[in-house]
Amino acid sequence: MLAESFTLYHKIRRRIALEGLTDFLYTVAAILNYPRNGFPRYGVDEFMKAVSEKVKDGDLMLDAGAGHCPYKGLFSHTRYESCDFKPVLEETGGNTEIAHTFFCDLETIPRGSSLYDAIICNQVFEHVKHPEKVISEFNRILKPGGKLFLTAPQCAGIHMAPYHFFNFTQYGLKLLFEEAGFRVVAIKSLGGIFWVFGKVMQKSYEALMGKIRRPFKPFFLPVHLLIRFVLFIVSFILFQMDKLDQEKGWTLNYGCYCVKPEGN
Repeated sequence: MLAESFTLYHKIRRRIALEGLTDFLYTVAAILNYPRNGFPRYGVDEFMKAVSEKVKDGDLMLDAGAGHCPYKGLFSHTRYESCDFKPVLEETGGNTEIAHTFFCDLETIPRGSSLYDAIICNQVFEHVKHPEKVISEFNRILKPGGKLFLTAPQCAGIHMAPYHFFNFTQYGLKLLFEEAGFRVVAIKSLGGIFWVFGKVMQKSYEALMGKIRRPFKPFFLPVHLLIRFVLFIVSFILFQMDKLDQEKGWTLNYGCYCVKPEGN
């Protein structure tokens, strides 16, 4: 225990030496965030935990548009493959060093038909130019009875510009899936209007912080710490209040579960 405390102390000293005390304290203040990784990511994370239990041991699965493969650990019981599109990663500053199984445009996946037992595709759909072509390609490479698990945003600000083309509604997603030949099992709202409000509140403060010039940051630090604490409390309350929104017509993301019918 003493050795661990000593190691932590030296790590903190090293971070302060590298970043400076003010930047280090701003980094520490960022811990005051609820949920820890934000409202949108919390919903997607919980959806993917549930999804991992629907994929059988030894199934061949593809993580399409996998990025840094945040959910690879959830599928250690499968034969996991991942892919991404290198030109977009290079242009938007993404990590091109991750050892994906292969790189490709999701409109033309270099794999045979009826190959995979399952596909996951997380927060990628808004970045493809032709969603209908991508869904058709997923249908092609899935085995009959194969499962598609996909998340896509309804309320998302522009990100990965200029490769953010769409936000979606549940009805638009259902139309795309069915026209590609899928049977829609479920399209679930991942959060309601209180989570949307929580996200907008947090993003608004981040935008404000971006306007604070560096020379003034040390003087603003006490106010920043107080505001982060207040935001933490308000975010926690909004998180719990979301249970009151039964309709969830406003949502951050959708979690979709589709099956390729037998005989297709």
